[in-house]
Amino acid sequence: MKPEPNTEFYYIPQYPFYEFIKYLVALNYRKLYNLFLCAFLLTSGVATSKEFDHDFLKKHLNTTGYAIDSGASAVVLYENTYIDLAYNNGGLGKRHLVHKLIKILKAEALDAANVHVWYTDKDAVQLNKIKGYTYNLQDGKLITSTLAKQELVKKDVSKTVNSVNFTMPDVKVGSLIEYSYETYSNDIRVSYTWLPQGPYPVLENIFSINYPLNMEFTSISHIGLKDKRYMTEEEAMKSTDDFAYVCREYAYSRRSFWVRRNVEKVTDETFVRNKYNMSERLEMQLTGVAAGIGVRHFYNSWDKINRSFWIDLGYRDMLNGDNSLLDKTINSITKPGMTETEIATAIYKYVRDHYKCRGSASGLSTSNLGKLADAKDLNQWEMNMLLTAMLVRAKLPASLVLLGTAGYVSPTEAFPLIDRINYMVCQIKIDSQYLYLDASNKYNVFGSLPSFCYNGFSWVLADTGHGIQLTSDHIKNKTVYNFKLYDFTDSTAKIDITRKMGTIASANYRRSWAEDKEQKTIDLDALKDRLPGDIAVQEKHIENEDNPDTTLVMKYSCIINFNKNEPLFLNTNLIKIYENNPFKVAERRSPIEFNYKSEYVLYTNITLPVNMEPDTLSEPMAIQYHNGDLYYKKIMSYLPDLHILTINTSFNINTTTYGAEEYSSLKEFFQKMIDDTNEMLAIKKTKK
Repeated sequence: MKPEPNTEFYYIPQYPFYEFIKYLVALNYRKLYNLFLCAFLLTSGVATSKEFDHDFLKKHLNTTGYAIDSGASAVVLYENTYIDLAYNNGGLGKRHLVHKLIKILKAEALDAANVHVWYTDKDAVQLNKIKGYTYNLQDGKLITSTLAKQELVKKDVSKTVNSVNFTMPDVKVGSLIEYSYETYSNDIRVSYTWLPQGPYPVLENIFSINYPLNMEFTSISHIGLKDKRYMTEEEAMKSTDDFAYVCREYAYSRRSFWVRRNVEKVTDETFVRNKYNMSERLEMQLTGVAAGIGVRHFYNSWDKINRSFWIDLGYRDMLNGDNSLLDKTINSITKPGMTETEIATAIYKYVRDHYKCRGSASGLSTSNLGKLADAKDLNQWEMNMLLTAMLVRAKLPASLVLLGTAGYVSPTEAFPLIDRINYMVCQIKIDSQYLYLDASNKYNVFGSLPSFCYNGFSWVLADTGHGIQLTSDHIKNKTVYNFKLYDFTDSTAKIDITRKMGTIASANYRRSWAEDKEQKTIDLDALKDRLPGDIAVQEKHIENEDNPDTTLVMKYSCIINFNKNEPLFLNTNLIKIYENNPFKVAERRSPIEFNYKSEYVLYTNITLPVNMEPDTLSEPMAIQYHNGDLYYKKIMSYLPDLHILTINTSFNINTTTYGAEEYSSLKEFFQKMIDDTNEMLAIKKTKK
């Protein structure tokens, strides 16, 4: 589905409206803003909402399945989201209404009765008019259970995020649950997102927004259908169109209204790097304010985004100003005669190791570079701002890059949705090669970003900024296994296993271990479950754990037991790259996306006693897909004079993204590879 801007797509932690106000002030737009505040009155647009009558409820209570998905565990019969932006009592306000009706069809959907309303303290949110009803049939009669006020529980999720939680009463398989609530807030955001698709199929989903006439929104649709335009909401509601749209103007406001019908659930498929890119959504971004003659535009092009950060927020001045205050530090960590790579590496390690990252807030707490340099802890943006400024001061060609991380929808070149930008890194050019740096985590490595940063379109800030693509094809991880079998007896042999991680995997492991101390033991023990049952791990340990600039090594000492009166049967790959074919279903909807390019190498060296030899050796095996985009090979050899048997296996993922139409071919490739890795080798005893 290709997003199309319509002056009128995805979600990331939101920029609060005060950031927009700071932007206007930076552009000397204070007069414009004051005029904007006085330009419109409180509007009274009422969200289209249904009242569900007795017959409607009984009909759906008696329904046990829906054509949209006969196996669904629940179906959203109706969902309505309404946002009203208005000027009231000298300020801006937002009213947000949500109304939802869900049919529970299976026990695994009972969790839908647990509702969480999220908000932040700084939003000054007032949560009002919470209503909830559960409908059941008892002896053919409609029974209604009402949500009690004492069921509402407020929780502090973090220092800034809170939630009000409630559980709908008397919910069981077959129930209908209906709930609604309103919030009032002074947090007018730059962007608003509608998600018509979710974990359950949806029969009807409505989104509408009412906003003052002098505000211009640009909407980006990632729905994949052409909307049918109607003059009134009544006409759109009476229609049976899968996607309908209405835009109407009133005396002081404009109202946009969408209805989406018959929406299949989000399909959770393997090898989807970013599932948020696959789901339907519509986003509206504030891109202009009318004042006097014409409209002042902002955030409606990447050039405007570039100007906002580079000029108005002072990023250019921070990088290219008189930063002599950094000279003492730079001189202390560099030496005459160093190459550009050595200088860049020294500065990178200094920032990474000297400062503590206190969070990944989008933006800088100050435009004073001296305060950042003297601080003990910085946020993610500030650490990479300081890193880039030091590189520039050292006369190296470094730039700042804005991006959106995986786990949220990818930024798009077509239109700059500001809410998708949540991360900043450094780009440096050395020997005609661009390297990307992120100093905000002590386990990151020089020359490579964390894998979640490779999420598509990104923006390089400069006097003339430009877009780049940071994709998973830009990074590669190599994992090497060494298996050494030796000291055979009549019924046992020793096995030494060395697993050397690649750079990406090592950084990922270290970061996860830092967050969860128990995860290290889990990861170290995980290899035992992948070994055949007749192999017992005796000792295990990790090397290079505390050095982020090296690759992790896991080592295991094992014993294999076998029947002394029978041949020894070994799998030709003691550790299988894939135990089973990861592509199990018959059909595929989403593209196949691997996290990064990968190379797996398995070296097996078996030193046999004089009374043992391999029965037969298989011929070399090599298969590839699409000119080597995927490549697998295995070679076995035996040196009888030395009694050494070797098995070398490798698997390469050289291209990370494949279309859904390639699914059956990829499935076939993986099955051939797995069948070969499951081949057994017989080692027989001789009379020597």
